[in-house]
Formats: sequence, C-alpha cells, structure tokens
Amino acid sequence: MKLKLFVDIFNRKLVTSATSDFPVQLPSIFREDHIELEIMLLEPTGNLTNPLSTVDISSLAIQVAIGEPDSSPEALQTTFSKDTATNKFSGTLNTNTTEMVAAFNAATGNTIARFLEIEVEGTASQFHTVLQQSVTLSKDIITHPLVAPSSVTTGTAFANSFAATATDSTTVEWTASGDYNYAHLIGMSGLSSLTAGQYVKVNSGGTGFELATVSVSQALNDHTDVDLTTAAPTANDLLRYDGTNWVPVAHSINSNTDVDTATSAPTTGQILSWNGTNWVPAAAASAGTQNLWATVEGDSGTTTADSTTDTLQIQGGDGIDTAVSGDVLTVSGEAASTTNKGIASFANDDFTVTNGAVSLKSISIANGGTGAANAADGFDNLAPTTTAGDLITHDGSDNTRLAIGTAGQVLKVN
Repeated sequence: MKLKLFVDIFNRKLVTSATSDFPVQLPSIFREDHIELEIMLLEPTGNLTNPLSTVDISSLAIQVAIGEPDSSPEALQTTFSKDTATNKFSGTLNTNTTEMVAAFNAATGNTIARFLEIEVEGTASQFHTVLQQSVTLSKDIITHPLVAPSSVTTGTAFANSFAATATDSTTVEWTASGDYNYAHLIGMSGLSSLTAGQYVKVNSGGTGFELATVSVSQALNDHTDVDLTTAAPTANDLLRYDGTNWVPVAHSINSNTDVDTATSAPTTGQILSWNGTNWVPAAAASAGTQNLWATVEGDSGTTTADSTTDTLQIQGGDGIDTAVSGDVLTVSGEAASTTNKGIASFANDDFTVTNGAVSLKSISIANGGTGAANAADGFDNLAPTTTAGDLITHDGSDNTRLAIGTAGQVLKVN
C-alpha cells in the first residue's frame, strides 16, 4: 500500500495535493499493513490561485507513529529518505507490530481507533508536531501467522531525551538504538572487535579515526641515522654522533672530545690537567698548589694554607694536653690543682651531682661543718654541753661547758 500525504503544517491538516488545500481524511489501515509513505510538507501562501508552497526539507527530519496520546507508539517509523529536489520524504510504516497485535486482542470489535502523528525535527533538536489525525485500523481477513509481528523499539523517555541532546563533536559521534545511546570515535561506529597491540590514529583524510598497527624497528641499525656497518661495535662500545650518524666508539676517557691522552700517553701517578685546549696527562706537581685545607679559624686569629707542605699544629693550653697517634688526635684535660688550671671534680663525701646539678652534703665537724642536715641538730652537735642544766661559758679562748653543780649551789661571778 502506498499512501501519499500532503500536510499543511500551519493548519495541521491533510490536503488534496501540493496545489489544492481541500482537506482530506486518512483511509482505513489494516493490522498487517506495510504502508509505503510519501510525505510532502506544505505551507499556505494566502493566494487563492496558488494556495500552497512546498517546504524546504534539506535540514529537516520526520517521524511517523500510530498510537494514543500519552502512550507508547504501537507503530513507529523514524528513518526516512528525502529527495531535496522535490522536497519529499519516503519510508515504510509497519503496522504489524506486537504492540498493535496486543491492541487488537484487547479490543471487543473488529476495528480500533487511533491517531496518526507526523513530527518534524528541525535544527538544534527542535521538534514540531505538524499532523495528528484520527485513523481507523481494521483486522485482516487474510492473516499470515508465519509472519511474526515486530516490536516497536521506541526507547525509554530518558533515552529519547538524551538522544535529542547528544551532539556530535570533532572527535565523538552518537547513535541511538532503543533504550541505548552509543558514543563512538568518529569513523569507528562500525567497529566489531579490537585487536591487541593496535592504536587509534586520525585517518589519512583527516575526517575521523581508524585502528592501526604499531610498526617497531627491531634492530638499532634499522634507524637511518645509525651506522653499525662501517665499523662494527665491540663489547663496551658507546654510540657517538659523528655529524652524520650515530657510530660505535671505544669506551675510554680519550673518547671525550676535550681529552687528549693520545699525543702524550699517561703514566702512573699522573693527573689530568687543563692546558687551555684539552685535558692532558701531567705530573701532579705541575698542576699547581694542591691544598688539602684552606682556612682554619680559632676563637682569635685565622690561618690559610699556602702550600702542600703546610702543617696544621694543635697546641694544648693551660690544663689541656694533646696527643697524636696514627690518624687519631686526642685532646685531654689535666687534673686541676691549686697551681694548675684543669678539670676539677667534687669530693663524694661532701657533694652529690644529679643531672648536672651540684648539691652540698652534710659536712663533718672535722671539716668545719655541723655534721647535721638542719640547724637544731647542727647546734646540738657543736655545743659542748652534755647534761641537763649545763651552761656554755667562754674561758677567754673557747666556749666551754659549765656543769650544773650540786643541790643548793648558786651561780656567782668569780
């Protein structure tokens, strides 16, 4: 069945032809129909003799569906070819769908009423419904049970809305299929499998991407700027650029361009000395003064080495001794005395030192102390009294004990 539809998109109605705006109705459609559609979009001109003009469809796309409002389509065609010379869309709408079969099975009669809708998609994913007209669908008398109905794959609302906003970029393109939206590198949407070791590169036309196999040189001499043929390398050789190629050279200090050990071969004990042009072998003495140390500073005064024979002398001061044995310099302190500065120590009987803090012990009476830890005990230790009632008196030289005496005696000045 071929159905030619002329759509007045302004008034959203079907008209007789591209030259007549007389309205027409859709014919009945049967459940097993495959309808070949030819659709032309028209606009009213306001001219009675030429009332319609065709719409330029070069930037447009259309979809056609049969179903009920606010429900999923029971028949849907989203792919149409277009002839921009005649401004006609062409495509086939299949009504033999599982959704349509289910609708007929649920119906009580031989017909069901639905709507046919045509939607136009413009630039920037703008959608416009240009026709929604009632249509009657009837059951077939001649049925084909061996021809299974197909399913309308409309996709979820999210999938459809995502597909409407997914936009191709310079590197990525999008395709929609049912509930899925697929992103591909441009030029690789038809890729069915990947091959290990391949990489993605821009194609020769610069229009997209393609898979390519890495080509790796397996030998160093395969490089165009490496020459291992003229002089074959030997063990421990290095590669050096000779101005044209990388070539093998022996691994020696003379391989450096600023070292010359060929003109005068080195001998044992020599060093490399700069002669103004190259580093050449020379006796150590000819290389000039070699100082092992430069400047030494003390609490007062400094000195600077000016030859390899300079001697650094370390002298001990008062109470300090120095000694050198082999490579070891030992600095030690002398014991302090009344006539010699040095290291003094504390007598264990009189002092204690804890964490650097010095504490005075109880000093014995023989050493001028009290022999006690507090004043009362110290006074008792020093007093000459021994018996209750004793008095301390001075005999002109020392403090001495005056005994209490006997009962009835009194103290009087002699």
